[in-house]
Amino acid sequence: MPEEILYRAMVPGEASAVSKLILCSFSEFISSEYTARELPSLKSLLLRRLSSDERRIMISSGWLNAVTTSLG
Repeated sequence: MPEEILYRAMVPGEASAVSKLILCSFSEFISSEYTARELPSLKSLLLRRLSSDERRIMISSGWLNAVTTSLG
């Protein structure tokens, strides 16, 4: 599941070079599969999945804001 890949790549200590490469691929997947109108619902879904840990919310929120901004 793409959300799990994103989650693992954002966990401190697990953001290896491979994870970063996967994140780049995931960003490309997002841009090809989601329109600007659909991005807020994707962001909401991912934040709900990560809501068990405050640090992860902060990390994911920053990353998702950067991705959604760059996608338009």
